[in-house]
Amino acid sequence: MDDQCIFCQMIAGSVPTRTVYRDDKCIAILDINPASPGHVLIIPSEHVAIMPQLPDDLMGHLGVVAKKVSRALIKGLKAQGTTTFVANGVAGGQRAQHFMVHVIPRLPDDGIHFDLPKHELSEKQFLQVRAAIAPSIKTVLGFDVPGVEVRSDKEESADGIDTGDGSDGASENDGQGFEEDEAAIVDEKKGGSGLDELTDFLTK
Repeated sequence: MDDQCIFCQMIAGSVPTRTVYRDDKCIAILDINPASPGHVLIIPSEHVAIMPQLPDDLMGHLGVVAKKVSRALIKGLKAQGTTTFVANGVAGGQRAQHFMVHVIPRLPDDGIHFDLPKHELSEKQFLQVRAAIAPSIKTVLGFDVPGVEVRSDKEESADGIDTGDGSDGASENDGQGFEEDEAAIVDEKKGGSGLDELTDFLTK
């Protein structure tokens, strides 16, 4: 528990919440600024800032709770669906310093928009992207991506990915921004706002 985290204070009971579910691993509360009535935040009881810090079993538990909360919202509010998402890292829209899962009940024409941009990639670009993530997939998941030969870091540094933006090589600082953004969330001392930036985007 982080005494300076507003969400840890909610879990401890020192800050009032509109709780709809609780167990020994997480709490589910109504968002104070909901995208729609019934917008629920599922928050782990353990202070975890970003998704990579979550133990696998806790991540799985939050997924099960999200599934059941979604079912309850659809049944209780006569919703016709739910939007469930995680904003992970500043670039991913995360504003709170405590990891959470959003479950938002949905109705047709409810004014919530989630229109992702669509980028056209050539077959060469798809292959390059897959080759770029293959070593990490091997390390993290122990899976050999079919048709991709995982090379050493020295070999990979000689090649770049064609992103279609005119750049043809990888920078030594690639990924540094994401790591710095994650550190900013972890080091934040004033707590979160209760909303992720992505929620603001959804309600525009």
